[in-house]
Amino acid sequence: MQQKATFKKPFLLLVPQNAHHSLLGLWLLDRRLYSAGDGESDASPPKTLPSNTNTEQNQWDADTCNKGLTLSVSTLSEPEQLPGSRLIVKYNEYNYESRSVRAEQPITKSKSDMFYYEVKILALALTGIISIGVGPKQMPLNKEIGMLKGTYAYGSGRKAFIWGHELAGCRHANGRPYIFEGIPEFRADDVIGCGVNLKNRKIFYTKNGVLLETPVLLVDSVAGLFPWVTLYWIGDAIKANFGPNFVYKFA
Repeated sequence: MQQKATFKKPFLLLVPQNAHHSLLGLWLLDRRLYSAGDGESDASPPKTLPSNTNTEQNQWDADTCNKGLTLSVSTLSEPEQLPGSRLIVKYNEYNYESRSVRAEQPITKSKSDMFYYEVKILALALTGIISIGVGPKQMPLNKEIGMLKGTYAYGSGRKAFIWGHELAGCRHANGRPYIFEGIPEFRADDVIGCGVNLKNRKIFYTKNGVLLETPVLLVDSVAGLFPWVTLYWIGDAIKANFGPNFVYKFA
């Protein structure tokens, strides 16, 4: 059976009206209780992930990468994908701003009705933020994934949130909806997964092999979506796994 994570409710912390609404500013947002309304609450993905997804050939795109990020090849003795794949992303500049990179292949490159990938957090500073999700082929490389229309993400710094879904009780920042109630933070050594069902447009997230329990989250369209990650702080780093061997096990 698939496991679902259960998380404690966050505390309340009020913020002045003039607080900056960026991912960093969200650390201080009012932690009001989130209500999903009367809609569905089962965000479970399909029970199986076919072995012919072809996603293991994906890697980060050197031509669609913020110049403040460095891409490198995994040096692990047991690589998850093709030798020489660019899987590691590291923030390497001192002027702190959002820096994003896109994968080479879109999620619809999959030969099945299911797309999924995972990201291991190699380093995340206490003042850092990392966001993991999907978005269109082109977006500004100095913007956070999830903060623009048509993009969706699970992000974490001192607090955690999911961007891009207009639901009953959700909050807004810079015109973008987000939810935070029960969303777990992640830190170094955690493995975060992002999946999209190409048939019903459901997007879901996992942490360390456990499915996050959320309301049903839908993307507007699966056409032309790509994996994206955003890093915010020097030294922060991630390593992608585009398959086929994942921490999350599709039962």
